[in-house]
Amino acid sequence: MLISSVLYLNADWQADRRGELVIYNEADTEEVARVMPEIGKLVIIMSEQLPHEVLPMLHPRASVTGWFHCNNTTATTIDPPPQLIY
Repeated sequence: MLISSVLYLNADWQADRRGELVIYNEADTEEVARVMPEIGKLVIIMSEQLPHEVLPMLHPRASVTGWFHCNNTTATTIDPPPQLIY
């Protein structure tokens, strides 16, 4: 499972600058959210399950992005299993 996060840092963002994050339903058939990259907005999504895109922008923008991988590691099992490199 992959969780993505975006914190926008753009003060006074204007709608005509575009650059919105668009999130679609799991079937990728319907837009469910459109997020303007305005300062202080935090978006957290299950990015492997929800199709999404960033629309072209007409002005530079700033954000902090992070990815979190959730796995099933236990005391006796490593997930994903280690890979041997020769």
